[in-house]
This record gives sequence, structure tokens and C-alpha cells, in this order.
Amino acid sequence: MPYAPTQPARRALRTITRVAVMSRTRVRARRTAAVLATAALGLTGCGVGDAGAAATVGDETVPVTDVEDYVRDYARQSGQDQLDHATATRAAQWLVQQRITMELVDRAARELDVRVTEAETSRVVRATRAQAQQQFPDYEQFVAQFFLTDELLPQAARAAAQQEKIALEILGREPRTQEEYQQAQSEAAGRIREVAEESGLDVTVNPRYGRWDGQTLVPGGGALVQTAQDTGAQGAPQPAP
Repeated sequence: MPYAPTQPARRALRTITRVAVMSRTRVRARRTAAVLATAALGLTGCGVGDAGAAATVGDETVPVTDVEDYVRDYARQSGQDQLDHATATRAAQWLVQQRITMELVDRAARELDVRVTEAETSRVVRATRAQAQQQFPDYEQFVAQFFLTDELLPQAARAAAQQEKIALEILGREPRTQEEYQQAQSEAAGRIREVAEESGLDVTVNPRYGRWDGQTLVPGGGALVQTAQDTGAQGAPQPAP
């Protein structure tokens, strides 16, 4: 029987901060939920000159306005009327990391002719939501802990499904053990890195959000978005601890 990881949402979200088998389709959807937006990708990065860009991946830009909108959505969907500076900063940096990762995975999938349908993405979204509902009494707690807003979850699910297929292509079959599964994911991440390097794809990050160290986003200091606490007598944003 193919290996189906236990507690896929928890594994998924560990991987994001790093995206029983009734049928093969269900197993794949559950397992893909466990690798939402994997961050083990290696490229070099430097600062972005455009103040309106949080990051660029090749010719694709992650606008600062997207990051600000995401942080507001995160605050609302996690049930927090106001975010402290440290949380707002972590949310902003997390979004930049995920958008970079998603673009790198998508570039590799296109180069390797790996295709993911909307139905496959939807299955991963449903599997993740189902696990979240089992593990959290309130869905807002899931969003608060793992930063997956309603708008971001389908994007992360698609990237996870793409990496899952890349891993299966490398392995040549369904993994039979946890060790095989983890090894296939590691090799998929390496292949994604190789594709990006071979195509000369550059990753640059606005220094306000940190820097790309060749594998992941290394956070910088400072709150990066305004929250309700930043108005009135609160003064300038303070660096995150």
C-alpha cells in the first residue's frame, strides 16, 4: 500500500513555514496537502531597487501592495482586530517567502511539463481544510497559527500539487514508506533548484523584508506594514524582536 502521511495538515504547515487510502486520488490529495509551498529551494538573492516591489523572481514581481493586503486579510481571518508589530512583520515576511517559492515551483513545473488541474488543486484545498477542522476547534486558530488565508490557500495548494508531481516523476511510482516520501520531496526540491539555476532565474528581495540566502528568506528587522496600532499616538513601527 502506498505511504500516506499521518496528520497531513500539521505536516503541511510545518513544510509551509518550510505545501487509508480509499483511492489513489484521495491519498495523493492528502499527501500533497503535507507539502504545501515547500521552501527548500536554492538561489542567490540581493536587494530590490524598486521600492514598490517586495521581491522579484525573474520578471515576476511581488508588489508591496500585495503584502499589505495579505496582512490585513490575515488579521481579519485570524480573528485579530489589531496585529502587533512582531506578528505583522512575521506575516509579511511569510507571504514574501511563499510567493517566491510558488513562482520557483511553477517555473520548474512548466520546464518539466508537469501539469496540475484545478480539480487536483481543489482536492488539496479540501484535504487541508478537513484536517484543519479536525485539529482546531475554530478555523481562525488555523489561520492564526499557519498564516494560510482563504486567498492564499489555493495558491499554496497548487504549488504543493506541482511539487508532489515532480517528486512522483523522479521516484517513478507512489512512495511506499515515509523515508521514500521524504527522499522524493527532497529530490524534487533539488530539481526545482536546478531548473531555476540552469535558466539563470534571479531572486531579489526588498531589504525591508529580509534577504534570500540561496534557500529561504532570512528575515530582516522592522515592521513592514501599517496596522491599526500604527496610527494616532503609536508613533513609528518598532522592530520585531
